[in-house]
Amino acid sequence: MGGYKGRKQGNVMLMAMQSKLIFIDRYFQAGGNHEEMVKLLSENYTGIAQSTNLLANWLIVTGKIHLMSIMLGIIYVVSGLIYKCS
Repeated sequence: MGGYKGRKQGNVMLMAMQSKLIFIDRYFQAGGNHEEMVKLLSENYTGIAQSTNLLANWLIVTGKIHLMSIMLGIIYVVSGLIYKCS
């Protein structure tokens, strides 16, 4: 049952991305400015996953935390997210 919800959520995310791409395509077809589109997209981007990855790499490189600790933390967070979705 959990697998079905995961696939369903993946399909919803895919449909959302496709609708955004259609919007962007229409924006440019209507003569939209490329620089303005980049500005609009970047203003709403937070990059949480990338920031987390960067921080984890810094901690590993500086020896402040072991890779296994990070992996266990990721498993804990992901399992919590899976539990919330099911």
